[in-house]
Amino acid sequence: VAASAFLDAYAQSVDRRDQRRTVSIDWGVWREAGLAAQASHADVRRAAAAPAARAPRRTPRLAPQRARDGAAAGPFVLETRYSPQTHWLLDEHRTRDGIAVLPGTAYLEMARAALIEIGAAPVFELCDLALLRPLIVADGEARDVRVELQPEPGGFAFRVLSRSDARELHAGLDASAAPAEWIVHAQAAVRVDAPRAAADAPLREIEARCATHRIADGAPALAAIQAGRMRFGSRWQALREVRLGPGEALATLELPPGLVGDLDQYGLHPALLDIATTCGLELAELHAAAGPDRPAVGGAAGAGLWVPLSYRSVRVHAPLGASVRSWLRGSRSNRAGADILSFDVTLTDAQGRSCVEIDDFALRRTRGALAMAAAAPSARPRAARADSERAADESERASARPASPALAALRRNLEQGIRPAEGVEALVRILAGPQHAQIVATTLDLDGLRAQAQALGAPADAAAGATDAAATRAADGGGFVDASDGIEHVLAGFWKELLGVASVGVRDNFFDLGGHSLIAVRLFARIKRAFQVDFPISLLFEAPTIERCAAAIRAAQGSARAPEEARARPEQARFTHLVPMHSGRGGDGTPLFVVAGMFGNVLNLRHLVNLLGDDRPCFGLQALGLYGAQSPHETFEQMAGDYLVEMRRVQPHGPYLLSGFSGGGITAFEIARQLLASGEEVALLALLDTAVPEPPQLRASERARIHWQRMLRRGPAYLAEWAREKLDYQRARARQRRADAHPVAMPSEFRSDEIGRAFRRALGRYRVRGYPGVLTLFRPPLEIAHVLGPRRRANAKRELVFPDNGWGAYARRVDVHEVPGDHDSMVLEPNVRVLAAKLRHCIAAVEPRTRNGVAR
Repeated sequence: VAASAFLDAYAQSVDRRDQRRTVSIDWGVWREAGLAAQASHADVRRAAAAPAARAPRRTPRLAPQRARDGAAAGPFVLETRYSPQTHWLLDEHRTRDGIAVLPGTAYLEMARAALIEIGAAPVFELCDLALLRPLIVADGEARDVRVELQPEPGGFAFRVLSRSDARELHAGLDASAAPAEWIVHAQAAVRVDAPRAAADAPLREIEARCATHRIADGAPALAAIQAGRMRFGSRWQALREVRLGPGEALATLELPPGLVGDLDQYGLHPALLDIATTCGLELAELHAAAGPDRPAVGGAAGAGLWVPLSYRSVRVHAPLGASVRSWLRGSRSNRAGADILSFDVTLTDAQGRSCVEIDDFALRRTRGALAMAAAAPSARPRAARADSERAADESERASARPASPALAALRRNLEQGIRPAEGVEALVRILAGPQHAQIVATTLDLDGLRAQAQALGAPADAAAGATDAAATRAADGGGFVDASDGIEHVLAGFWKELLGVASVGVRDNFFDLGGHSLIAVRLFARIKRAFQVDFPISLLFEAPTIERCAAAIRAAQGSARAPEEARARPEQARFTHLVPMHSGRGGDGTPLFVVAGMFGNVLNLRHLVNLLGDDRPCFGLQALGLYGAQSPHETFEQMAGDYLVEMRRVQPHGPYLLSGFSGGGITAFEIARQLLASGEEVALLALLDTAVPEPPQLRASERARIHWQRMLRRGPAYLAEWAREKLDYQRARARQRRADAHPVAMPSEFRSDEIGRAFRRALGRYRVRGYPGVLTLFRPPLEIAHVLGPRRRANAKRELVFPDNGWGAYARRVDVHEVPGDHDSMVLEPNVRVLAAKLRHCIAAVEPRTRNGVAR
């Protein structure tokens, strides 16, 4: 702002008698260029990093015909162009603000149609379908849409991508300019083996259990639960009847008679599917009753638009007909007021014969702009990626809340921003027009922008968090429970101040109110000062409410009010490293152990654990020194040995399931080696984007080649840029050496730096030895900036990158699974759903070999 004001003032001060033309142009937001657009489109995947594909052929169909060029490598590629003017999928599916967005169910039909085009049978299973970003097309515009089917054992890897229409984007610009980049919207695995046979749905029994009933009596159709938040076209007017019961719903849908011809082209009609799968939002325990003749709008569904997030499994047995019955069952993990809900859905014909079975269909509530962007692959060096776990806490905080009003406004403004072609034209007109010192160039109404700025600058509603909490309590059927003693009153004060809510009940959940690890650190620092008890922040897994946290404090103080069970367990019996992250006692499956990253905090892995299910106990392993007065471990061998002592207290013998995030994967690797050396079996060793500690280095000739490539791209100015980067790097190294040599003593609540320094020292001492088993690696897409030769590629930080993160030199075999996001966001919503699904499959593959050795 200050720099812009200076330029405006300078232009105003220039003497008009000066022959030089001086004008300050105040540009509005640009839609496809500039920092705001880059941040908004952070999930763009570089086409250069994608495998060579068969040449596509364009058709107007939903999934166009594949090219038959005989190419053997790369995926089948199918392309078309979408616009609201030519596709009812967009024109009839709009937000309340009129934004045309492709329904998530369209991706199911795209997969079906694409399989038919390449000659495969339309009986298949979609596994782990993740919807990463909405496909939005503005009126009067078009987007190229691409469907990719990459052959793999048992089926295909399926992706849907889009980009701005290249002809429109570059109209009036240099014809040699690079086309717009492809954005990934959805991805899944397609299994072409016929899904297991499905039993008929017992429709009569379900109807008998569903007592609440509403029907379109005399009306063309019932209003869908989201009709007030979406502008649906005629194809979405298909809901005829809804029956609601405890935990389940049964809906009847009929395509309007004049539109039955759609079924000749759409075997999985997206409009029917959309209404049929979102009827679960009407489940009785999630909504306040609003009368038998209209949908309830209170509780979970009344607070925002619900958008599809993921499908764990979609088994397609037969195409849908004009009349469909939809049987929906709510997940046991659903909680009223939550921002993510999951359902199982069975779609049948009128007689109950199964056509489509859907497991774990997840919906996410959005209160702001419609955006679910996944982060781009990280370009940071390995050391920086390890250091970034503190930034992951900030990412966790961002993912815990919907988009802020300011961010929502920015996204709306971007949709109406200046296109590159328009900007060039405006610049030419400004330079050819009258001489003005200052000109504003924008596609947005200035009065509207001023009003928007004033509204965003107004004080936020301090009671917003309390309102959300109250809605959650009402939907749960429970009332507000106030603090009952001094400890609970003090804790309630801490929560209100740190979480920014006006009121809080003793049974409100810390995470539901927007809590995250950074707030947890401050909370437990205050608890320590107020009550003279020292707890790790991981206590929030056991005690996420004021009521339970107060009970833990009383137990630590030996209070008579503490529950007898808590007082019988002395504080010193609490684990130092092991953190139970499951709810209750966990399931009967083999436990999973997850080692925290470099800074030792397991709280940012709670999203992953929650999605793994409740069929097994899950334990986090946190660093020594995270709380208390202990010094952190100085070697990975010591770390692994101490972790194993506590692991064996809950599982004396293998087979073991091990995993580790980021730097924690090195500790998990060492734990696995020590277990094998003691004669135990390791069934699974999963590393979550862990880089090998001793990666191969660039050769001198390769470094020179990178500099030459950059010189060709950027010109002579690169030399000065390189010199500045080198100087900044040397200064940063010097600062780090000084910090390591003279560490500043920090209070216990801020010991992450001390733990991080100890981790770096351990990293320098550790020597990786061979591992005789299979290593399973989960990592985000590789960021490749320089191709240096066969199997020699480097990122923008001039580091070699390898598909197996360098572990292939040390393990008998490395199985690599690519997941969306970057190093930090792969363990956060929504990307973590793909990671959790893939990890579940890996666990299931080794589960028959495991035996339950859990100490109860």
